Amino acid sequence: MSETPKTDLLPEGEGIICPSCGRFVGAYERCPHCQTVVHKRLPIIYIKRFAVFGSVIGLILMWFAALQREVPLQKIGEIKPQHNMALVRCVGKVTGIRVMEDKNNFQIKLDDDTGMLTLSGFDKLRKFREYFKDRFPAEGDLIEVTGNLSISEKFGESMFVSDPRRIKILKKFEAEPATIENIDLDSRGAVFRVRVTVAATRKYRVGTNITVKDDTGSMDLNVFDSEMDKIADPKLAKALVEVGNEFELVVLVDAYKGKPQLRLHHPERAESIKKIAGAAAAQKTKEPPVLKAIEVREERVREIVTVVGRVERSKEFAFGTSVDIADETGTVNVWLRENVRKTVTPDLFKTGATLRVTGEVGKFKDRLQILPASDADLKAEAAQAAPSPAPAATPAAASDAAPAAVPQGE
Repeated sequence: MSETPKTDLLPEGEGIICPSCGRFVGAYERCPHCQTVVHKRLPIIYIKRFAVFGSVIGLILMWFAALQREVPLQKIGEIKPQHNMALVRCVGKVTGIRVMEDKNNFQIKLDDDTGMLTLSGFDKLRKFREYFKDRFPAEGDLIEVTGNLSISEKFGESMFVSDPRRIKILKKFEAEPATIENIDLDSRGAVFRVRVTVAATRKYRVGTNITVKDDTGSMDLNVFDSEMDKIADPKLAKALVEVGNEFELVVLVDAYKGKPQLRLHHPERAESIKKIAGAAAAQKTKEPPVLKAIEVREERVREIVTVVGRVERSKEFAFGTSVDIADETGTVNVWLRENVRKTVTPDLFKTGATLRVTGEVGKFKDRLQILPASDADLKAEAAQAAPSPAPAATPAAASDAAPAAVPQGE
């Protein structure tokens, strides 16, 4: 039986057998027998380390790429059931906000002209307020929101937002400046910035009716007690119901009994109510034109005018007083609303007295009226000569006059 050479029993391959003496070297890099340097193959551990290192670098690159990738913009009207739980980005205008203080929740209605989406923050209200402070999203703001969609038969299309950084305010709503004469029923739902003076106030059960005026006309501003409580500065809330104070207000146009009426737009926001400083308020305003009775025409409706005449007759109503005053050109009716009537003495409009009246020209049942906003708009004048007979087309008697408007809350 032949004997197997010893070297044949040893492993073969470069880096295992010494190329010089032919003996087994194993893991040594220098032959322990003849001290020859042995060139070995790359150890497997290096390959493993390289693989792990490469995997980590790959994951980091993928994470970085995911961060840089922009979330797709989704039109609300194109949302489908398969978008449920999808991460999308929507851009639209805020059309409504609902805040639930007791539950620390809020809901924002978002409209992008293709559909409506509800943004819901459960137990996140305080967190969002701390982040946005006084720039919390409000009606009219243009915002961009990123979040996961939730689509269900019960709640429809909604999006849950938990991180305030996922809501970006692209443009804060800025109310357009306007004057009283530019506000009518067609403006209902619009928001304007007006500069007005408090002309009269009347408290009722659940709020206060404030008559405000500028150089172009006057209008009722209705403020509920709940809205008054939202005004952060108590001194500002008190000043709002003091006659003569001048303000710059952001108002929402509403309507009551077929007439436009103003409401405070977000009274909790400081920029919605600004009191004009005394020096600015003391600036001379435009004096209303002094007209003859015959010059009070329909084209002057909603203008502020002044008329001087002699009281011909007056009649009391449940919520106001109708007074007819005449000059040499004719007769014009003056309607004193209840809040004005209570602050003037009856002698001021007794028959034969001469009266200077400043107020807005209104119309009721095809009859023009002068509507003074406060007692400051009524002044007694020195007696004048008796007026000549009025033209044949004399307006109806004072007893037929009725109020041009009844403030909300009567």
